[in-house]
Amino acid sequence: MSKKRAADDLRHPANLAEHNRADVEAHRPVPLSSADEDSWLQGAKCPKCGHHGRFRVVASIWVDLTDDGSVPSDAPGRGDHEWDDDATTECPKCDHMAPWAAFRTAGSSKHQT
Repeated sequence: MSKKRAADDLRHPANLAEHNRADVEAHRPVPLSSADEDSWLQGAKCPKCGHHGRFRVVASIWVDLTDDGSVPSDAPGRGDHEWDDDATTECPKCDHMAPWAAFRTAGSSKHQT
């Protein structure tokens, strides 16, 4: 039986910080262009202040739990994240919180007051 060296084990505490840094960089959001007509953010805005272009949303992700904490899972098929219209969403400009559906429909002319 061979022993695994700490340098070869991504879950070893000595490697977690570097692994987390690389994972954060790999998943950093790409800025959306206002000219991107196919964007799922198209038309979404804060129902309170009208801010658009970036929001915070509570999403479900797979994580690997270890004795040292948790890290986003790198298992095949487990790197995605998801949310739905009921997901709590926050405006980074005014801190207004509401379901994602309220932000998505606030930009629709048929839902404006």
